[in-house]
Amino acid sequence: MRALRVITYLLTGAYWIILFILTHTPAERMPQTGVSDKLAHFLAYAVLGLLLFSSLWLAGVSKKRTILLTLVIGLIYGILDEWLQRYVGRDCEFQDWLADAAGIGASVLALALTRQFSTMSRHHGD
Repeated sequence: MRALRVITYLLTGAYWIILFILTHTPAERMPQTGVSDKLAHFLAYAVLGLLLFSSLWLAGVSKKRTILLTLVIGLIYGILDEWLQRYVGRDCEFQDWLADAAGIGASVLALALTRQFSTMSRHHGD
């Protein structure tokens, strides 16, 4: 279990660094993916939420605190990320932050339900 925690922490840190680099690279230097901007924001932050939630879960943080911390960290980071993009010639858009928030929220909901069902099945012997 310790190895899984360490791997998850490393993946979370590495992903967060990569996400920061990508979101602070001038738009003209980014490859065109054919994915809509809002979908890219949603997916990027859904993965961030998944990794943050998993790291906290594996660290033994309570379910309520894991949900709260993942949401708060993800939402605040999304605001900072959007605001800082202005300094590299990218747009700071409220709609991008909403897509970030939706991605964080979706991953938290999915993982909270997964955690709830896994706890229930362990207690019921399923």
